[in-house]
Amino acid sequence: MMSDMAEPLLEDAFSRLSAAAPDGWRVELIEGEIHVTPPANGEHEEYVSEAADQITTRRQDQSLRNYTGIGLNVPGASQTGHVIPDLVVAPKGTFDNKEEWHDPAPVLMVPLPAPLGFDLDTAEF
Repeated sequence: MMSDMAEPLLEDAFSRLSAAAPDGWRVELIEGEIHVTPPANGEHEEYVSEAADQITTRRQDQSLRNYTGIGLNVPGASQTGHVIPDLVVAPKGTFDNKEEWHDPAPVLMVPLPAPLGFDLDTAEF
């Protein structure tokens, strides 16, 4: 557990790193730790693209859209409650505003692409 004095320092460091991060890099605060991630590689993007294609071709409701790079405000998911999933499925117009962090209530699905051979039944979260 983090002390009350450490939280503002961590949040300040997170804000500064977020502002300074090069385009495409992701800065995340996860369980009190700052993670800086470079842009996704081609293999990862192939998984995300495949998931998006499968969702698009199988959807019954044509008002649903696939979104990438959308910030969601999910309390408890991280220190700040902010997450940016690789892919979000939600009704068209859900994110039609200038907000950086959105309410996740309208989101229908956040697929988690996994590499081939990944066994979800035995994975530890």
